Amino acid sequence: MQTDILKSEAFRRRVSTLGRMREDLVNQTNLVREQLQWYPDHIKNLNFWAHEAAAQVDSFMDFISGQKEFRLDALRVAAARADLIEKLTKLSRALWIVNWDAYLDGEDAPDEEQEVKLQAEAKAAEANSETTIDAALRSAGALKSAILDDINHTRSKLHALSENLVSHGE
Repeated sequence: MQTDILKSEAFRRRVSTLGRMREDLVNQTNLVREQLQWYPDHIKNLNFWAHEAAAQVDSFMDFISGQKEFRLDALRVAAARADLIEKLTKLSRALWIVNWDAYLDGEDAPDEEQEVKLQAEAKAAEANSETTIDAALRSAGALKSAILDDINHTRSKLHALSENLVSHGE
């Protein structure tokens, strides 16, 4: 019975921590979504927007990676988190490459051949921006859903354990 009480406390802490993780994820996702929603209709300067968006995406990626340190990821959550990190990495690269000429100048400037490749990659990244943004945001939604499923699963275990404790107490 004492073991069940300890398990019950552990489940409650897990639900609480996962709930905070999900809430933080929702808040961070909203910040990124707000920045990314400007594309393509409301931006006047693509390079400036890409720079700001890349900073926001990189910060979000750091946040997502930092959540792994809690070591609470169930299999589905771990897979969703890995997928989101992959999508954010791709989006970050796309945003960087759209604005490559602002980063590579002076002694870092590419030679003519590299510049042609970067320009082609930037054009492709810009053409695929909406799809890349959408994939990252869908992946963030999948991670939120996976965490919610994990919370519900843990609550089910807690409920079953609580019923077991009540039946032992009778």
